Amino acid sequence: MKTRLAFAFFLLLFATGGCRQEKNNLRSPEISITGPFAGQTYSYLDTIFVTAEISHQQSIDYIEVALINEFATPVLPVLTFYPSGNHFSIESSLIIDDQLIESGEYPLRFKTVIDGEVFNKWVKINYNAEPRRFESLLLLTKKQGPLYTLLDALPGNIFQERFSFTGDYTGSAVSSVNHLFFTAGKIMNNLSAWDLERNTVSWSVPSFPAPPLPSFTTIYSDGTEVFVSTRDALVKGYSGSGSNTFRSQSFSNGYFTSLIRHKSWIMAVFEPFNSVFNELVAFNYPGRNSISQYSVSRQGRRNG
Repeated sequence: MKTRLAFAFFLLLFATGGCRQEKNNLRSPEISITGPFAGQTYSYLDTIFVTAEISHQQSIDYIEVALINEFATPVLPVLTFYPSGNHFSIESSLIIDDQLIESGEYPLRFKTVIDGEVFNKWVKINYNAEPRRFESLLLLTKKQGPLYTLLDALPGNIFQERFSFTGDYTGSAVSSVNHLFFTAGKIMNNLSAWDLERNTVSWSVPSFPAPPLPSFTTIYSDGTEVFVSTRDALVKGYSGSGSNTFRSQSFSNGYFTSLIRHKSWIMAVFEPFNSVFNELVAFNYPGRNSISQYSVSRQGRRNG
């Protein structure tokens, strides 16, 4: 009996290996990149004109073009194409409009997916970042009652009022790239993106009041996007224009108390209602809308 089981297991391994070998023998697509040229140098607000020809004997599932950093994380919006056959011509562009991108060499990755198999080709460009200059320090102050005021702290102990709002308050964050100031309410107020050039609300995400439960539990911005967690223990991310870029899986029986982005992960601290331990959760953030949980580990005993 043991011999038959071992032989059956061997046949299963052989069959599995044979299938993998057949799939891995899929011929690489022909990818001809004519733009940009390797070693081209760009500066802030320059346009990268992307031109390429991609072909294969089988139908192409999709193609992604992304400017990535050393961690293979996109630093600009990803271009995605869905060819209807086995050949596709790319004529598109990327605008380098993120002031937080550091100077250095960046690969422009052409990822082609055929029958589930991934084929990558790169061309490297150089980027010279614009020198940054200090504009102002933003101070959010609370006055009497539910009134909050945002001030500019300028050199020479000069304070200029930008705008005020009333209501409850969970936290705030800044996007220097998009010139936005984000505020999130505790129970009643929305997630609001304030335009720092006009000092008005550019866009907002409504809260769902259910006192005494908070609507938004924490807020964080990496300088470009803003991330918030809701009372349903769900983490969501939004671009500078307000489009949804991130949605985590939902957790139950607790809420998130802090968020931060580290490389290609969204790190969050989860506080369960019925435990003396907090949990550190890392969500994988590859720069697309489909987000999966990376790992969960115990963090330690809660203070107080």
